[in-house]
Amino acid sequence: MAIKKIFIRDSAPGVPDNVAREAEALARAGHANVLSLRDVRVEGPYLCLVTELCATDLASVVRRAAGPLPLPVVKGLAAQLLRGLAAVHRAHVLHRDVKPSNVLVAPGGVVKLSDFGLARPEGPGAGAGAGAGAGAGAGGEGRAVAGGRGDYTHAVATRWYRAPELLFGARSYGPGVDVWGAGCVVGELLNLSPLFPGQTDILQLIQVLGVLGPVDLGEWPEAERLPDWGKLEIRAGRGTGLAGLVPGADRGALEFLGSLLALAPGRRASAAEALQHPWLGARPLPATPMEIFGWMRAAGVL
Repeated sequence: MAIKKIFIRDSAPGVPDNVAREAEALARAGHANVLSLRDVRVEGPYLCLVTELCATDLASVVRRAAGPLPLPVVKGLAAQLLRGLAAVHRAHVLHRDVKPSNVLVAPGGVVKLSDFGLARPEGPGAGAGAGAGAGAGAGGEGRAVAGGRGDYTHAVATRWYRAPELLFGARSYGPGVDVWGAGCVVGELLNLSPLFPGQTDILQLIQVLGVLGPVDLGEWPEAERLPDWGKLEIRAGRGTGLAGLVPGADRGALEFLGSLLALAPGRRASAAEALQHPWLGARPLPATPMEIFGWMRAAGVL
């Protein structure tokens, strides 16, 4: 078991909202690719979340890798991450902080989406506004859009994995913020380095647009009404493209990444839709969990 101890201030009665949301999100997801919550208990000033113990995380795997990860391993890790994310979205939960250090690998090579400290329930109407015409994705978790509920904060997700709608200050969004993070994680597995390592929110957005090109208001008309749209002058032109950012990726991998990293939230694939992408079904096939774990041990990344 692993124990996450969270200090609860004596002056604040009850359990802090973020702690309650994390425990609730872990309990609601209930999937093999989501960290399992075994118990919740109070010890003095601490609330303790008891979970299964994992061997490593993807940030450590990337950091310790001596060379490019085998393509079957990348595919296997990506597929498991997306399965966990699809389960979270089916439970109507937004993770809001998908990044390599929050994707754990349990003994046996099973991926576990973890750290739901920023998670929020996706309540009725969330994601039902601007761009919702894309409809629900396969599996019922739906696509993420820019409109809907207006009571979310945009200050979520670690900057390098933060979706464009968040960088533009959206207070209303859906599951696509998690899908964008997953796309950044997969790109990092292919590249062994972050795709968009911006030092500030503005520089982050400049990097994203420099690769993917300016926002097409025909595809994402709501973008110009987002709070921070006017903070950046966006000139017409073309981005450098993902091929230059991930030079070792084949065409299928680039198309897969493009489906996760679409600028317009309504154009972004859902987690369940991404699982059906031809790249994951093409040879070499995704590695099984045991094959992933065997490679990790042989490569010394554990």
